[in-house]
Amino acid sequence: INTYIGHNHRRDADEEMFLHMFAHTLAGIIKRKRAEENLKASENLAKTLMNAPVDAAFLLDTDGIILAANQAFVARFGGPEDALVGKPFFSLIPPGIAASRRAQFEQVLSSRVPLHTHDERNGLALDNRIYPVVAADGTVAQVAVFSRDVTEQRRASLAMQKALADLERSNQDLEQFAYVASHDLRQPLRMISGYLGLIEKRLGRELSPDMKDFIGFAVGGAKRMDALILGLL
Repeated sequence: INTYIGHNHRRDADEEMFLHMFAHTLAGIIKRKRAEENLKASENLAKTLMNAPVDAAFLLDTDGIILAANQAFVARFGGPEDALVGKPFFSLIPPGIAASRRAQFEQVLSSRVPLHTHDERNGLALDNRIYPVVAADGTVAQVAVFSRDVTEQRRASLAMQKALADLERSNQDLEQFAYVASHDLRQPLRMISGYLGLIEKRLGRELSPDMKDFIGFAVGGAKRMDALILGLL
């Protein structure tokens, strides 16, 4: 790592710490990359990745035969691990789904690009990630699959969507109610203001200054309440 500093630049502890951290991070990345390259064709890497405790993980050869499986996979499909290893994976799932899953499997084999899919069957919602295991010669030797059960998250998401839809419907009902209620509340106020205006017009000069003030106060109060109702709406 080359660093360039200006003339008369003073040494700074924070800067040096940052450079050390950057160097250590870069060295770690280089070491990890070298380790990944050395283990690329190793079956041990696939076995290590399959030990994730949350996901059902299994390893297939290019014909779709199960080479290894973790305990989550065994628990999902039942039976001991020895009974599953060596079996064609696509024989374990319903025929209608097996065809599309085999097509995804073939896609990963040909493209050598990981694939992320979702699967719903028998009341389960599964989040699947399919990874090609590339050998040293560049060919795909195996396929690793990690399948997470997201049924509860799916149910929670559907419940949230329903709750939001119910809330939206409730808000629309409230908006309609506010509109109708405000309309009904404003109508008497218009009558009050209108009749007070008629009284003032009919009596005219017979009204004392106090009476005119009282009518003005009443009309003003009706107008303020009308404005409040509009604000509420």
